Parts: sequence; structure tokens; C-alpha cells
Amino acid sequence: MELQLKEYRVTIKDEMSWGDSEQIQAVVMSSLKMDANARKEIEKGADSMDIKDMQMDGAVILDSKVKAAQCLITNIVSITKSGEEFVEGAPIKFTRDWMFSLSRSEGAKLMAGIDAIRAKAGDESEVVGK
Repeated sequence: MELQLKEYRVTIKDEMSWGDSEQIQAVVMSSLKMDANARKEIEKGADSMDIKDMQMDGAVILDSKVKAAQCLITNIVSITKSGEEFVEGAPIKFTRDWMFSLSRSEGAKLMAGIDAIRAKAGDESEVVGK
């Protein structure tokens, strides 16, 4: 999938791999904190636990979005408009700073594309970012 942003052309994978999903899930799980009761329930093999036994850092939502972008974006090229045509510039490496420098509307457009790929793959952690 190719997204045309104001100053960039961004190529995103058409499909999320198992490894992409696992990397995103690892970011989400890394912030999960559980008390001793939750640990005992897991050791017993419990299928469900009381949510009060677990806490998640809210910053993980943003971190999981950045990880999803990092996994799914395959190419970023700067572009400028010359008359009616777009002229490609140098390739740009994905970084958190690059992503955060996008305007609010451009960032939303980028994340809509990424979220669509995640939803198509049935990535359950995608819901965390909504």
C-alpha cells in the first residue's frame, strides 16, 4: 500500500507477518504489571483473571503504534511538488522522531493506513491503540 502524504510517499506492507504481530504484542506485554494473585492464577492455568490484579502503563498505547509503524513501513521517500508532478527526493529512514514530526492530519492519515493493515490481520493488540 502506498500513502501519499504532503511531503512524503510512504510504502506500507500489504499484509502483517506473524513476526510483526509478535513484536507489537511484546511492546504491549512489556508494560503489563500483575500482582501476586494474578501470578498465582497464571501458574494454576487460569483462563481469565480479574482486571484489578493487572495494570498497564498508558504510554504503551503510543509505543505500540510506533512499533507497528516501524514493522509495517517499508519505504519513506521525501517528495516535492513541481507544477502538477511530484518529484522524489532522498529515501528517509523511519524513526520515532520522523513520525512525531508529521502534522496531526498527516500522522492520522498514516496511522489509518497502518491500523487498516493491523485490523485486516486480526491483530488483537490493534484495539489497544484506539
